[in-house]
Amino acid sequence: GQHMCSRRGRMTRRRPRGFAHRQEGQVNAGRTRHASSASSHAPLLSSASRHWDGIVVELHHFDTVDVVVPVREHLVGVHVTGAVNLLQARNGRASVRHLRAGDVTVTPVGEPKRFQHTGENVVLILRLAPDFVQQVAGEEYALNPTRLELHESLGAPDPELVAIGNRLLAGLGTEGTPTRMLVESLAVELSIHLLRQYGSAPLSERRPVSRLSPRKLQRVVEYIDANLREDMALDDLAGLLAMSRSHF
Repeated sequence: GQHMCSRRGRMTRRRPRGFAHRQEGQVNAGRTRHASSASSHAPLLSSASRHWDGIVVELHHFDTVDVVVPVREHLVGVHVTGAVNLLQARNGRASVRHLRAGDVTVTPVGEPKRFQHTGENVVLILRLAPDFVQQVAGEEYALNPTRLELHESLGAPDPELVAIGNRLLAGLGTEGTPTRMLVESLAVELSIHLLRQYGSAPLSERRPVSRLSPRKLQRVVEYIDANLREDMALDDLAGLLAMSRSHF
């Protein structure tokens, strides 16, 4: 009653019709892919090769996804277009949310997380280095890094975060020192927003920031003029004046 066929000299067993459909649940459970980013496909745009400090910006187009993502950084997903029912599973808990353009997910660093949905959407993924966020927390709020914890958001509107994401996305279209410094300042702004809106520790008032004196400002201008052909980072200019990146 079982059929055998030969292919390229090897004997294989034919599966009965409908076998694949009956095994679909098992296959879905076993085939969930592991990936270093939120997709096994290359992003439409990525800043990875630019080596921006503390942040990687990626624009992805997804068409039916089932993937387990190692979460080695804080992941922020800004949903640009498309509406999907997104399943998110982590630490033994699962939730399904209907997400559309303007919604944001926040996944703090930690255990791997599963993302699954059918249909198409475009998502801007912002990957923030945990030590970068810790540094901003210390500089801006004198927050002990051991007290730093971000809450997970499974999907909700966040217009301010969307606006920061759009400015970061615009930075993918240009290159050079001005873009790098702008992006790194936006990464600081993004970190501050996450700390205020999704952080678990109570925050004090931000440390006061004094304006640059004319002498210090002139020193920065001269440094930039002398290094126009170099790929300067925000840290370079802040270090020139012995200031933190956040306060520059």
